[in-house]
Amino acid sequence: MSRVFVDANVLLEIMFARPKLEQASQVLRNPDDTFAISTLTVHILYYFAEAEGIDREFVWRLAGLARHVSLLPETIQDARERYNGKDFEDCLQALCAERAGCDKIVTLDKGFKRASGTQLPVTVL
Repeated sequence: MSRVFVDANVLLEIMFARPKLEQASQVLRNPDDTFAISTLTVHILYYFAEAEGIDREFVWRLAGLARHVSLLPETIQDARERYNGKDFEDCLQALCAERAGCDKIVTLDKGFKRASGTQLPVTVL
């Protein structure tokens, strides 16, 4: 069983029924995987849902498809150190995945691996 960290943009794709909805949904249907998201992702989902008038229960069910990984002070500090010329949010997400013991990261961001500095395998949908 693989532990898969799901980047926020994958869940946003589902929430907004964007073009890669089916691919994003398929990731979460794999019974051989367990899933994790950061608490930052929960915030991002609610932020956009509130702005767009999306039902809060739907957002909670979507966020509930994965285990929530906390943003610890040391994660934020390490992201700050890794950030040099990278994407700070991607650094935070990658460090959450690493600290949660995930085997890989799934994202829609083609530049995630470079922008986050992660050594984990990254699958781009």
